[in-house]
Amino acid sequence: MRQGSPYLIFPGTCREALETYAIWFDGSVKNVQTFAQSPVPVAEEDSNRIFNSEFQAEGVSFMASDDLPDYATEQGSNFSFLVHFDDAADQTRIYAKMMEAGTAIMPLPDDIVESRFGMVRDRFGIQWMLSYQKPEQK
Repeated sequence: MRQGSPYLIFPGTCREALETYAIWFDGSVKNVQTFAQSPVPVAEEDSNRIFNSEFQAEGVSFMASDDLPDYATEQGSNFSFLVHFDDAADQTRIYAKMMEAGTAIMPLPDDIVESRFGMVRDRFGIQWMLSYQKPEQK
């Protein structure tokens, strides 16, 4: 099973944007993780930037973050399409297809553990975030 959603990327203004959208849409911001709380090593001045977050309001939901320290946001690169996978082989297959004429932003790790993540800019210039999470056993 796959599930996709928009992922917005900001140049250091994610927190401000989310707070504004929460007012506009009468929504809420969930699961905020800063770079300090992430596995990505960053300089102290970047530690309070948003690494990952969720926005929810009636009929509107998306995920958002600030840009990665070494990948400054430019017009057109501030949006990614996030696809969640519960099948690692499906994630691997789609990543490989995108890479045929695409560029890795964050390479998909070869090892499959509980979760893994990769980012690709496809041949059309669209950024994709491909996230795998091992399904819970029932």
